[in-house]
This record gives sequence, C-alpha cells and structure tokens, in this order.
Amino acid sequence: QVLDDGVAKSIQFDDVAAPQRQKVINGSEIKAFVVDEDLCGTVMKAKFKEFDKQGSGLVKKETVAEVVFHIVQILGIPPPETSQGTRTLYTDIADQLEPEAGRLLTVEEFCTTCVGAFNSIADSLAKNPLTISQIKVVMADGKDIRELLRNQKYLDGMLYERFTVLSGKSTGLARKEAIAHVKDLGREFGLPPSDSLESFFDFDEFDTDHSGVIEFPEFRVLMRTLLDVAATKLEKHPVTYTQTFVSRQVVVSDGSIIQDLLDSPETFN
Repeated sequence: QVLDDGVAKSIQFDDVAAPQRQKVINGSEIKAFVVDEDLCGTVMKAKFKEFDKQGSGLVKKETVAEVVFHIVQILGIPPPETSQGTRTLYTDIADQLEPEAGRLLTVEEFCTTCVGAFNSIADSLAKNPLTISQIKVVMADGKDIRELLRNQKYLDGMLYERFTVLSGKSTGLARKEAIAHVKDLGREFGLPPSDSLESFFDFDEFDTDHSGVIEFPEFRVLMRTLLDVAATKLEKHPVTYTQTFVSRQVVVSDGSIIQDLLDSPETFN
C-alpha cells in the first residue's frame, strides 16, 4: 500500500475553535513585535541560526521572506491563499525582497532586513486593514468525502479540470508544484485545515514512471488516496472548524484603467 497506518496517522487536522464574529487586522501586532527589540532580536537570531546549518555566519537573502511570512502568520495575519487581499500583501513584500536574492547576509543584515519587511507589512495593513469575518462552523465527519469518492465520474472530472489548470501547457506537475498544491486541493475537496497534508506522501512512489513529474493518471491516484485516507480518519475522529473569508476596504474604480487598456490594442492582446 502507498500509505501505511503510520503515515495515515500523521495527518493531523486542526480542531479550530470559533473566533469572534469579526476582527480587524491593522498591523498593530506586528508593530508591537518589532518595538519589543529584545523579543524580536532573540527570535530573529534563533531563525538565523536555524538556517545557518553550516555555522558559516551567513544565510541567503531569500530565507528572509520565508521567516517573515512564518512569523506574521503566527502574529495573526491570514496565509496568502486566504483571499486576493492577502495574496497581494504577501506578493508585494516578496517583490520588495527579490532584488539580490542570492546575496549572503550576516546575522546583523538578516535581522535588519527582516525588521524592514515587518514594518512594510505593518504599514500596509495600517493603510488597508484586513477584516476577518466568520462564515460558518463546519463539522467534517468524512461523509461528504465518501460521497465524492463514490461518484467516480464526477470526481475524475473535477480532478482533470483542476490538473489542467495547475499544469498549464506542461504534461505534469513537478515535485515542488505537486507538494505545494496538495494542501490547497484538500481544502477545495472538503478537507478541514491541516499542516500535514502536503507532506504525507512520497513523490517518488506516485511518480510511477519515474519521469520526474506527476502526470494526470498519477495525480488521480494521489488525490484519491489522500481523500480515502482523510475520510477514514474523519469517520473515526470528526473535526469541527470554522470557514472564514478576508476582505479589504472597498475601493471605488472609475474604469479609467480598463479604458486605457481597451485604447491600446497591443497591450490588450
């Protein structure tokens, strides 16, 4: 079997308590973290040491984004996939950190760059706060997933459509892409939140033709296996969790940007 009992047990769904009905995130938590120089410095140095595995006293600049995004989520900022607003927030910061991505940073430079990114996120949220509103409380007991698995034709259609979108013009998903999308697809197909879904499978076991990419037949087996294991776990241990959405402040558009695009056929094409 691709997944034994030990691997199946490693999938841990998050039992999420219902939050307050609405919460505005304005960056104050991040500002408070940065202002506490002792706490911020201690955390940053510990993170630097975590990435400086060789003890060289240097880490690559691209590690900054990973550390910053991890910390701000701990501080209550929703992950990038939550909404278009959060995607824009994370993308803007990633773009700011992109120049000189391969540059090596000392611990002092690493801490300074991280603090700069924290301040940028906090300033952005101060100008455009995020509002998290609770939609509903969901009980995941595996029944919906079982019903989906029984409707093989419908499920295969959903999987094929999703695979086509993910793979684009290529014939399959590379290792990094396949692993990154497992968690998103799990949520799309009715699984509760989990940090372990994306790492529960061995890429090489599903890449049966050893091509280095996951083609659709392999992708189909992968997702059906995930759903089957998850359904079994939820049937034994149902999970209650909340679904939320995030929205930014409404901005009025007068259509001028669209009109400029229409007036420029080359740009439009």
